[in-house]
Amino acid sequence: MVACEKQLDGNIFGAPDDETPTMHGFADMVLARANGQHVIFDFKWTTSKRYHQELLQKLQKNRSSQLAIYAELLSALTKDRELPTAYFLMPLGRLFSIEEFNSYWATKLNVSEGCEGNVINKIVSAYRYRREEIMSGKIEMGERMALNELSYFNDTELHNLFPLKSDKDGSLKEVNHLSNFGLFKG
Repeated sequence: MVACEKQLDGNIFGAPDDETPTMHGFADMVLARANGQHVIFDFKWTTSKRYHQELLQKLQKNRSSQLAIYAELLSALTKDRELPTAYFLMPLGRLFSIEEFNSYWATKLNVSEGCEGNVINKIVSAYRYRREEIMSGKIEMGERMALNELSYFNDTELHNLFPLKSDKDGSLKEVNHLSNFGLFKG
C-alpha cells in the first residue's frame, strides 16, 4: 500500500494563477503493483442501490470525473502514463472498474460504445468555457430550462465540454435536474 487518504494536488487546468486554481483531492487508497504501477481505489459506503447503479453507469460511460481527476493528479506525481482506477462498494464488498483486476471480488465493466472519451480534456475544456463566461460577466442560469436552451449544452460537442446529464435513454432531459430543489424536500 502506498497511502490511504492520499492527498493529491496539482494543476490540471494549466499553470496556477489568480484565475486558475490548483486542484486538491484525497484518494481513499493508492496501491502500487509489483511492477510499480499505481492503482487508485475510491470507497463508497452508501447502501443505496440507485446510487450504485448510477456509479456503475458512470464507469461504463467513462464519466467518472472524480476518478479521472485523481488519476491525472497522481500521474503527474508518479509519471505513470496510465493509472487503473476503481470504486469499491463497501456494502457489496466488491471492486468495480473498467480495468482488469485479478480477483474474485473484482468486476470488470465494459465501456459502452460512444463513451465520453478523454474525460480530463472535457473537464478542462468545461472549466475554461465556464471561466470565460464568468470573466465576461455571463452567468448561465438553467432553472426550469430544457437543456437545448442552454448555451453550454449546445456548445458541448463543438468545444469538447463535459456533457450535462441527460435522461437514461440518452434523450434530452426536459428540465434541468438540478433546478427543482428536490433534494431539499421532505
